[in-house]
Amino acid sequence: MGFSLDELAAQVGGAVRGDGSCQIDRVATLQHAAAGSITFLVNPKYRKHLAGTRASAVILAPQDAEACPVAALVSGNPYLAYAATIAAGLDGIKNKIEPPDIFQGDVYTATGLPKIPGTLRDATDELEKSSMFRQAFGNEVVDHYLHFFRTEQRKYNEAVTNWERERYFERA
Repeated sequence: MGFSLDELAAQVGGAVRGDGSCQIDRVATLQHAAAGSITFLVNPKYRKHLAGTRASAVILAPQDAEACPVAALVSGNPYLAYAATIAAGLDGIKNKIEPPDIFQGDVYTATGLPKIPGTLRDATDELEKSSMFRQAFGNEVVDHYLHFFRTEQRKYNEAVTNWERERYFERA
């Protein structure tokens, strides 16, 4: 039983760099990973193991993405993404959730595929509805992130872009 990196990224809110269709069925350290493993890098003292990892994918921060020789799940908070990956896997085991068949083809032109949230607002709404994340991380952690994401969305909405200045200043 495994999941594609794209599916994991959708669950944990990360961005995929490289082959998102690679299959993940276990977690491991950078040094002991094999095909099918997802591993994790945050501490710079382990960066020396990145080049030689045999993992199918690595969860890491944006500043480490360029150095990653395999597919990557890039996250602003790799600790949280790794914890969410484990929580999602445990939830799948507990609830006997079978992953879908491996997708073959171009995901950008295919129709009928499940959709992941396309905006921060949509992703925040999905997080709020997720009982799995509340159970895995607790209400305080989820509520903290909901507040943070809504604050980010509000600040984004309050910003006036160059396009708006150019477009609407001429009408004033």
